[in-house]
Amino acid sequence: MESSRRRIPQAYGMGSVSLPAWSSAVRARVSVRRWRGSRGGVGGLRCQMLRSASGGRRHAARMSTGAVDAKRFGEVEVLTAEQWAEQLTRQGVLEAGSRTHRLFCGLSDARAGRMVRALSARTRCVTALLDGVHGVHNLAAVCRSCEAFGVQEVHFVPEQIEASVEDGTEPRRRVRRSRNRFLARFNEAVSSEVSRGAHRWLSMRVHDTPEEAVRSLKQHQYTVCVSSLEGGTAVPLHELDWAAPALRRVAFVFGNEGSGVSRAMHDAADLLFTIPMVGFVESLNLSVATATTLAHATAALRQAQPTLYPLTVDERRAVLQHWLWGDMAKGEE
Repeated sequence: MESSRRRIPQAYGMGSVSLPAWSSAVRARVSVRRWRGSRGGVGGLRCQMLRSASGGRRHAARMSTGAVDAKRFGEVEVLTAEQWAEQLTRQGVLEAGSRTHRLFCGLSDARAGRMVRALSARTRCVTALLDGVHGVHNLAAVCRSCEAFGVQEVHFVPEQIEASVEDGTEPRRRVRRSRNRFLARFNEAVSSEVSRGAHRWLSMRVHDTPEEAVRSLKQHQYTVCVSSLEGGTAVPLHELDWAAPALRRVAFVFGNEGSGVSRAMHDAADLLFTIPMVGFVESLNLSVATATTLAHATAALRQAQPTLYPLTVDERRAVLQHWLWGDMAKGEE
């Protein structure tokens, strides 16, 4: 019993909590004194709060430290997994009777609703490309930032291995060695605590060279925007015209913290941009710069291009299948 009581505060949060934003009840702060039930059950006034707000299902809102999905997504519609599946079927995202449909209906109601809300906020209008970034922490942190801001696709170019005069290695072999080394570091990154499993929800592309990455992005109508410290030629991020046709699809390129982006990537840029700073420091570290850029760009494009910003029906279908068929769907988190 003692061990059960110790686990319960970790699962539900002990102390003051606020009523869900979507509840019709008056907002109040209460102190939870009694905890009952098995497997994290909760009793007393807090149980009544959850039941009245969720129509009897305790799991409809995640009350840990008072945080609920309503604060992240606005108004929360409480539906069963089958009801969410019916909505997605009407939209053409799910096909009734398919394997994806069965997997989705097998989710808990709370997880199904969270997945639908995350899917509706996803976009491919913005993507990030990391050029020659090799730090494990940076790779993991960028994946986490992309997932948090709804950026579905992330591109990577491994650090290029230059051949010395004595090195008789063939170019193709150098590329393969560079790619394998990058993938090993990436696997280490995504298994770290920094990532928190964010990579499982992303579509990731690895390109052998900067030239190959640029060709791929431009084939998909992306404007390549490369981060730069050259204040004279780089446009401040907040001065970009997000309503312009050229910025309907934007790929933001970031280099490693030592040497920045490669010369090939710099020369191929459609636009150089910079993050204005007013302090004594001259630059931000990679993970902070990426998060700052994506937070600003996704908010601006969502407002400037509201009809183009969300995923298309076909893209949503593919992403949902990727989420459900992957290892991330094998267990509830």
